[in-house]
Amino acid sequence: MFTGLIEETGVIKRIAGKGTFWDITISCHKTLEGLSPGDSVCVDGTCLTAVEKGTHDFRAQLSMTTVKTTKAKYYKTGSVVNLERALKADGRIGGHFVQGHVEGIGKIRKFLRSPGNSSLDVSVPKEVYGKIISKGYIAIDGVSLTVNYIKGSILRVTVIEETFKRTNLKFARAGMPVNIESDFMSPQTRSA
Repeated sequence: MFTGLIEETGVIKRIAGKGTFWDITISCHKTLEGLSPGDSVCVDGTCLTAVEKGTHDFRAQLSMTTVKTTKAKYYKTGSVVNLERALKADGRIGGHFVQGHVEGIGKIRKFLRSPGNSSLDVSVPKEVYGKIISKGYIAIDGVSLTVNYIKGSILRVTVIEETFKRTNLKFARAGMPVNIESDFMSPQTRSA
């Protein structure tokens, strides 16, 4: 379980396919603090298991299901990813509960950047559409955001400057794929 409050961004150092799994090595700093093999790490909204910890990186494996259903299929060496360690039971809970179970891939339609307050318009995949409500939560690449409104299959979120500084959303551009997870605690769903 995660909160959607990104702790840092990391950089993909290596991707290698091994049978039915991909090995992915991510360089980072803060995420390594207290990390042990077997621990969960949220990578762009996808819950992965750390299988090896290095001095400046960790390695995880992605199943073919994860590769097919998330934006991992677009990763390459040098890709910047959002990272969050699993929530501790004795910690504060900000953001919202994020499971790390990506439900589909959305696409950024419009990125309106203005000082202190910017917005993203994102097309929502069909399998997630009916689960999103205006003023509800959404995880976009693992980032906890509030839905300003939803019209048709497009939702709009506001992104404050602090969030841009801490996440890979600072690289957002029209056409970019993003992982989407709806708020599983939402009290209602809309009809698609």
